[in-house]
Formats: sequence, C-alpha cells, structure tokens
Amino acid sequence: MKQILYVTYFFPPSGGSTSQRRLKYAKYLPRFGISPVVLTVKPIHYFAADANSLRELPSSVKVYRTESFDLNRLLHLFQRLIFLFHKSSGKNELTVQPIIFSESLKRLVRSFIPIDEKIGWMPFCFIKSLRIIKKLRIDAIMVSLVPYHSAITAWLLSKVSSIPFILEYGDLWNLAPYPLYRNLAFKVLSEWIERRILKDVSYIGVTTPTAKEKMLEKYPFLKGKIDILYYGWDEEDFLRIDGKKLEPHKAIKIGYAGTFHGYQTPRHFLDAFSQLLNKKQIDINDFELHFWGNYSGRIKSFFGKSPINKMIHCHPYLTHRECLAFLKQMDYLVIFLGGGEKSNAVIPAKLFDYFALKVPIIGFTHKGGDLWNILEKYGFSLAEFDDTEDNMSLILNLLKKKPTIILTDQELMLYEKKVICFRLATEIKKIVIQENLK
Repeated sequence: MKQILYVTYFFPPSGGSTSQRRLKYAKYLPRFGISPVVLTVKPIHYFAADANSLRELPSSVKVYRTESFDLNRLLHLFQRLIFLFHKSSGKNELTVQPIIFSESLKRLVRSFIPIDEKIGWMPFCFIKSLRIIKKLRIDAIMVSLVPYHSAITAWLLSKVSSIPFILEYGDLWNLAPYPLYRNLAFKVLSEWIERRILKDVSYIGVTTPTAKEKMLEKYPFLKGKIDILYYGWDEEDFLRIDGKKLEPHKAIKIGYAGTFHGYQTPRHFLDAFSQLLNKKQIDINDFELHFWGNYSGRIKSFFGKSPINKMIHCHPYLTHRECLAFLKQMDYLVIFLGGGEKSNAVIPAKLFDYFALKVPIIGFTHKGGDLWNILEKYGFSLAEFDDTEDNMSLILNLLKKKPTIILTDQELMLYEKKVICFRLATEIKKIVIQENLK
C-alpha cells in the first residue's frame, strides 16, 4: 500500500461540493492501494457544515488539522469567543448564522493579499507536513486546489523531501474564468509561480476537457502529465436517500441545489418566467421553483421581489443526502452557467449528482462550453443562458409531455467516484514506481 500526504484546506465538517469531492478521494483511494494521510485546517467559519459525512472515512485514514491565520479561521475563533461570553453571562445559546462573502468582496480582498486570501494557512501547513513526512513513510504528496497557495506548499515540500507531488485542480488558477487579481504585481507573481511549480509537477488532474486544452495551450510541457478527473458522483450517496416528502401538487416542480456565484445566476431564468406570466402564457400555479442552499440576504431579497415570488420556494442548506432526497422528487433539475467563452472550461459539480438522480435536466448556459456539450451529448433540453426568448421557449415546452431522457447505467459509470479514484490511484502508483527507479 502506497502512502500519500493529502493536503486539502476544504474537508468535512466543511460542507458543499468542494469538501465532498475531497472526502471521496480519501474514502476510495485506499480501495485501490493508496493510503492517504489527510492534512487540513482546524475548524473554520463554515459556509455550510456536514459533520456526518466524516463517518464515510475508513478508520485507517488519519486526519491531521492545523492552525491558520486566514480570515475563515479567525472568524471561527471570534465567534467562539462570543459564544463563550454569552454562555458565561447566562444568556441563551447564540446561534451563529454563516457569513456569506460575495465574489466581488473576495476579489477585493485578493487585491491586498498575494496568491489567495487563505495564504495564512501556508506556514502551519508546511511545518506540519514536514513533521508528518518525517514521522511516516510518505511516497507522494497530493494537493487539491483551491486554495492556490497549497500548490506552493506541495512544491516546497517536494523540494525539501525529494518526494513527487500531484496537483488536483478543482478550479483553474491563472486561467480562471474571472480575474483573480486586481493588483497587477500579484497577477504577474502568481503566473510566474504557477509556471515554475508546473515545471516540476508529476501529474495534474483537471475537471473538464476545455480545462485540459487550456492548460496544455499555456503550458505545453505538461503533455503526458495531465488528465481529466470529473467531479463525479458517489453510488453510496444514493443508497437510502428517502426523506421528507414535499406536499403533492399538480404544478411542475423544478429544483436547484447550491449557491449562486460567479456566472451561476438564475436571473434570466426567472425573468423568462416573469414575462411568460405577464403575457398570460403560463399560470402562477403551473410551476414550483425550489432552491436549496445558504443564500445571502441579497439573493433572498431578489427572490422576494420577483414578480413570480409565489412560485419560488427557498429552502435552507441541507446535508448532501437530505438534499438528494428532495431533488429526487422534482420533475426537472435546473443548472445555470453564464459567462460566455470565459466559462467554457466549467462544469458545475452538481451536474453529476443530477445525472445519478435520473431526473430530466434543463440547462441554461452557452453553446460551445463544456456544460452545454455534455448536456447536448445526452440529449437534455438547453437554452442560451441570457437569451430570454430561448429561455421562454424551453419553459413553455415543459408544459407539454415530460421527456424521459436520463443516462444509462453504463454512461453513469463513466462519472462514478470509484472509477475516477481508480484512475487517480493508478497514476499515483506509476509515479511512485518511477521515483523509486531513479
């Protein structure tokens, strides 16, 4: 059994698709001869939490947690102090609501901090990693991005310990679909660092075909070192997902799970419903639009002020399995992704759970992007993201006979987590063997 140090900032009890993806690596790699030692951060201010998901980890997987000086960790410590103050003063227990940071605020913060806003974790992560490498027989280092500074940590650790390192790109770094840095100096520094790191990397996983193409175009020396590791879905998540039932209505139920950020917004979709209602082409009782997630006050206000607010049902964040149980009851699952060519290399993680639920999908994105291409490949209904007439036409078609398009079991297995982890484990073994032959 080969042993790797797996460095990941986002990991349960942190919730959401990013933590879920990384949990699955730690869960399934041991089945294919790779034993991960997980290094993550101590409790932070969680945007969403799902402590129960840690039960999925095999007992053999060690998890180490370190201190950090990043904003999320400091917020957590501050809230703990407030809680202890309330407790000592005999007041009722304080319920802390998650603080939701907008993308614009994150970009503003990045204009004052090099690489990323979580770089305060780097010194703690590096020191603890060295201790783990010294204590345990580590054959390789694997890091999941974001945060981007973790790639620097892996590269430095590799230089110091002569151990190969692997990068798993959840999001692209300097090729991200939106500008990461307002500060030109930080942008130049970041691009130089990424190129330098990639010169020494042993293997890279990206999440879409276009992401791979873009990386090879900018970094041609990566040929033979880069592969597509889709976000995927976990078969075990879909065992016993029966939960609370929604009240039965004749209305067509459309569901969406997750937050809205970057180019993922329902604005044009909801505008299309508003226009159809205004033109009396649909009735307010024809549809129910269900949204599950931790939504900011701005989003909730947007929902509330919408002319179709009676159609909209905004639900709180649920654990992964609880959310799947509700999504299974929908007539359609919706996915949004704008941004034009900027988001060509993006496929939201939720798509693969949608596939596995075997509920028809409606997609609002743009032609030529990876999301459009994969939905078109399997015959799902599509509309141009910001084309209101196209949106309206798709919605009106939903009033007709419901399509039964779903993926076959054979098609689904291409995106199953165990299959993806098997491919990753195979590459790790090759890297370790090659290193040992040097």
